[in-house]
Amino acid sequence: MGCENSTDNLDMEVFLDSIEESTIMFGGNEEYPRPIGGMINLYEKLEEELKVPPRLSEKGKVFIQFSLDTLGNITETTIIHGLSEAADREALRALSVIDVQFIPAKIDGRPVEVKMVLPVTFDPENQNKE
Repeated sequence: MGCENSTDNLDMEVFLDSIEESTIMFGGNEEYPRPIGGMINLYEKLEEELKVPPRLSEKGKVFIQFSLDTLGNITETTIIHGLSEAADREALRALSVIDVQFIPAKIDGRPVEVKMVLPVTFDPENQNKE
């Protein structure tokens, strides 16, 4: 996965939808969700837990979509772009066991549910094998 020391290299993509399935446009009175401890902390914890599946030979990414409730808890997770069955399972497993809570998204100061996408990089040459 290769954790970087700068948030410039963290390519977290955020796709936000309201409970009613309409798009939330963040502006002056809205706040994006963010992990407590920051993105670097999230990626460091993920890197510690993540194991490269034995048969994976090429670098690649798994994109996990997850929902955040109004308390900042990760609720639903799904793969929206996979790498291999084993890598997809490992990415979901690692995200489910790390202890990361988010500061929830807010609109007009009120917490709202959102969906986010987290890219998880597998690099067989630079990571621990299963």
